[in-house]
Amino acid sequence: MMDRKTLKESAEECQISVSTAFAWRHKILDALRELAGRACLDGTVEADETYFNVSYKGNHTKSKGFTMPRPAHKRGNDVHTKGLSSEKVCVPCAVNDSGITYAKPAKLGKVSSGCIKAVFGQVISPGAVLCTDQEKAYLALAEQKGLDLVRMDTGRCTTRLEGKAPGIQRINACHSVLKGFIRRFHGVSTKHLGNYIIWNDLIVSSRRQRSELTKQLLGHILCARITRYNREISKRPAIPLYKAAGAP
Repeated sequence: MMDRKTLKESAEECQISVSTAFAWRHKILDALRELAGRACLDGTVEADETYFNVSYKGNHTKSKGFTMPRPAHKRGNDVHTKGLSSEKVCVPCAVNDSGITYAKPAKLGKVSSGCIKAVFGQVISPGAVLCTDQEKAYLALAEQKGLDLVRMDTGRCTTRLEGKAPGIQRINACHSVLKGFIRRFHGVSTKHLGNYIIWNDLIVSSRRQRSELTKQLLGHILCARITRYNREISKRPAIPLYKAAGAP
């Protein structure tokens, strides 16, 4: 996983089946959820949302506990509704000037102030400088946590303010890295999207030395007090979004 290998590559190297490699992957990422949730974004924090197509990959038509809510798309990237519809998953993302990133799937469709507070309310430190575009959903978070809010015009992302460099260039780069990482796996189901984002945030986007990072993550996994069974992984909700963000 440190090498961002696919399931087939991981299974071959570990001499296990692809299904076992899949289960191990998600057990590892489940164990890292707590660590990802400890993120503390201080200093100058850039925030913006990105979107992924809703994917029911892995939710088979023969499943007794799942019914497809729409006809299957012939191609994974087909979305038949224009704009930010219920066929898009909103993923608010943030990064500070130390390179620490944090993101989570929040809701279907357009971003809202509720989902922004649900995702970032516990991870952005009071006193941080929050830099966003003109999206109004971030106003409530800034007011709630007493953040200095810098709202950038789309055409003025390189503006300098008081010797600092607030903008949204860094978060746009994070979006690009995340999208590229997800594309590597040829389609990630929405039910597992949160785990892949944790993988990206903790490993792909980390600036720490590989040996140090590997030791830290392995130590946390070995000490994690959780139990996961294979059957639980497959039975996860197809759209596991936050109730606080307006999800059913």
